[in-house]
Amino acid sequence: MLMLTFLLAALPDAIVSAQSPPLPPTVLGGTAWLDGELVPPGTLIQAMQGNTELQRITVRTNGRFGPLQVRQPPGNGPVYFLVGGHRADNEMNWQPGFLQAGLELRAASTARPVPAATAAPRPAATASPAQPVSPTAVTVAGPRGERGPAGPAGPQGATGPAGPPGEPGTPGLQGPQGERGAEGEEGPRGRKGETSGYGLYTLVAAAVAVLLALAALIVAIVALSRRNRSTSAASARPNDDTP
Repeated sequence: MLMLTFLLAALPDAIVSAQSPPLPPTVLGGTAWLDGELVPPGTLIQAMQGNTELQRITVRTNGRFGPLQVRQPPGNGPVYFLVGGHRADNEMNWQPGFLQAGLELRAASTARPVPAATAAPRPAATASPAQPVSPTAVTVAGPRGERGPAGPAGPQGATGPAGPPGEPGTPGLQGPQGERGAEGEEGPRGRKGETSGYGLYTLVAAAVAVLLALAALIVAIVALSRRNRSTSAASARPNDDTP
């Protein structure tokens, strides 16, 4: 009887759940950054609305996370995200079945403090007419692809005017003196110069002067010799006063 009573009491909830299936979640994936760098593996990513945590997930390698399945929040405010406890710049309005695989969450450690998160209350089941729900494919973020080739360089702008010349720099220190190089080979001997006519005239004049000097010397010797003879004869002549 007790088992039958429990089954009868749970039957209305089962009927209500069968008539109103839950809305599909928002599925997100991408990369997370903190202070301009990819966060390490194990960093916590939280989807928040106000002070209520909607869902959480940890980062894999290279800052990648996903799939982050965010169920329908209890309120109507925007959904924001925490990267390692720091609020990212991204905000979004929750949409059922919304998929985004390239979401980039960028947060800074100097961002405004975030209030402590509380678990989202589970919405109570309410009776509503059954609504057809179209099947929604869930996309899981795959590994990051290879880096594409660089684009072509843009056109070069016009060259600006030359700036004023700078002040002259200080002279550098004198370097050490190098070793003496090897002596070069002896150069060819130059050609013999021509004899000048003035040199011949000078030689003749010098010879004449020498001859004249010799003649003068001979004349002087002869005169001196004659004088000596005259002096000797005068001294040999007898004196008339001698008795």
